[in-house]
Amino acid sequence: MSYYKWRGLPLKSLAILLLHWPLSIYRLLYLLGFVPSENDRGGRRKLNIHCLGIEAELNALPVFGELALLLPNTDVDIVMFGRCPYDIACQAKPRALAAQK
Repeated sequence: MSYYKWRGLPLKSLAILLLHWPLSIYRLLYLLGFVPSENDRGGRRKLNIHCLGIEAELNALPVFGELALLLPNTDVDIVMFGRCPYDIACQAKPRALAAQK
């Protein structure tokens, strides 16, 4: 609830349906101790996240940018594995970003 209030999103917003993916990742990172506290003055960090079995999440890639707001001092790389990303990469034209394996 505090996140939606912070972002100014009403609970009836359809955006909330898409935000469950990045917010689930954020919650897992929090539970694992990877989310710095507000008092943490450490420098930039780099975090690599591997997601297996990705399919529907590919349709909502831009919402994962919310992690940049939630983890402002962290460079996050998300690597997605699954049949769907593999098929997209195989069908992409050579100069497309999706063709870079």
